Amino acid sequence: MNTTIKISEITDPLFSNQWNLKLMNISPTSAWQYSLGENTVVGIIDSGVDGSHKDLGWDTDIYLTAMDGVTARKNKYKQVLDAIANNTHPKILQGWNFVENNNDTWDSFRHGTYLTGTIAAESDGFGMVGVAPMAKIRPYVVIDSNGYGEQTNIANAIKKAIDDKCDVINLSLVVPYLSDEIKAALEYPNPNNTIIIAATGNNNSGNVRYPAAHPNTIAVGGCNSVGERWVHNDNLGSNYGDEIWCIAPGAAQTSTYYMRSRFEVTEGTSQAAANLSGVIALLKSINKNLTMIDIKELLKKYGSRAYAGWHRELGWGFPNVNDILKEISNKPILDLKSISKQLLDISNQVKSISDMLNNN
Repeated sequence: MNTTIKISEITDPLFSNQWNLKLMNISPTSAWQYSLGENTVVGIIDSGVDGSHKDLGWDTDIYLTAMDGVTARKNKYKQVLDAIANNTHPKILQGWNFVENNNDTWDSFRHGTYLTGTIAAESDGFGMVGVAPMAKIRPYVVIDSNGYGEQTNIANAIKKAIDDKCDVINLSLVVPYLSDEIKAALEYPNPNNTIIIAATGNNNSGNVRYPAAHPNTIAVGGCNSVGERWVHNDNLGSNYGDEIWCIAPGAAQTSTYYMRSRFEVTEGTSQAAANLSGVIALLKSINKNLTMIDIKELLKKYGSRAYAGWHRELGWGFPNVNDILKEISNKPILDLKSISKQLLDISNQVKSISDMLNNN
């Protein structure tokens, strides 16, 4: 177990207001002692990411504005796209834009940039800190500048993120129905145990929306700062129902805003999914062999409702991340495939020795 504090002091000015981290027991003296999300990749299937944001690793203010036309914006942003393409960007990896069918993954709607900050904003003395500040982000653009996306693009992005061996996929989006394409993508072969996190939706209803309602995702609802279901008003609140597994912070939080390294406050189950995706990045950083079943059991065992039982609005509650990381750091999950291979190798060796003895 690594007991060295990896972040000795937080100087980011917004950190003291990040109730989401406090609620889930994430701090320099708790969860971050074990992991910062090193060597993990979170695939964000959304509207893209503004990789020029200072809190996402970029050190030069490009001064993008809403008044820039597409050509002007692309000219200004070219250095960021080149860094992403050349794998020299500190935070953002090359993804794909399924809307425009190119590699320009800039965020034209701001939603994906917000999620990125919640998951992985750096501890750099500026702004805020993400749940997994050393995780990398691979953006897949499926949402256009008006906030709309096609199910075909979402399905293709899910499959590509799995093929790209992302450790986690964040789906902070909902669809009106489960198309055959998205169903097939959620059931796509997943040999690297990519974990799919999906938001339950914001209709304040007892119906978990797709894709979160599919069993191959971890359906996460939103909560407030005391762990109650997040509700803004009669028409805006965290969806719940039979498929919900857990909750994560979804009430008003600050995160990265696209253009000019600013920040904004928003709320919703999108933020809840992003918080949980960051948590899974911390877990995967310690043990890449964790499966969906392993992670669900850990979220159940160390959820705030572990002793009270599953709840239709809260699932197993919000996770105590420090306790989860402490357990898997002390007791690594066994890699059954590796063990089976080792046993087979031993069996073959025994057979070879037996054959040799018999021949002699």
